[in-house]
Amino acid sequence: ERFPEIMEVFEYNPARIHFTSKDANWLTENGWRTVAAGNLQQGGPMLEEAVRRDPRSSRAHLCLGKALLLAGDLGRADQEVGKALELHPMFWDAQLTRALVAMRRDKPREAIDLLERLIKNNPSFAKAYQVLGEIYAQSGIDPKKAERYFEQYRLLVKAGEPTGG
Repeated sequence: ERFPEIMEVFEYNPARIHFTSKDANWLTENGWRTVAAGNLQQGGPMLEEAVRRDPRSSRAHLCLGKALLLAGDLGRADQEVGKALELHPMFWDAQLTRALVAMRRDKPREAIDLLERLIKNNPSFAKAYQVLGEIYAQSGIDPKKAERYFEQYRLLVKAGEPTGG
């Protein structure tokens, strides 16, 4: 087919799957969009409300964690990202965000450990290679590793792999 439909099917596991309410989903989506557009003061409270309305939404916790990271509240950012990972341990973007929090806390080794574990579990997550390359390059820990990670990132992007959120 010229435009094949690609669909991935997952086993329904009621212990792991959570359906987010429409209002919490709306608050998460619009709150994050508002934060991403640069309006943290308006989007942040929307994300706080999304978490209050649906404390089991890993996505709402992650978006709030990212907003807190942008605001520089690293302790709360780490707590929210941790909650997202508690609810959904294989949430790749949350694992990446936890590494970004570690970097902002000036803990490059911790960030490297988190990201290397991430690419071991998901070797096609392109954004993790990019961030690893940046950490190795900026910290001066291992410039050769930095280049290898950047090259892997370029290969994955060229192949059309997701770069992350």
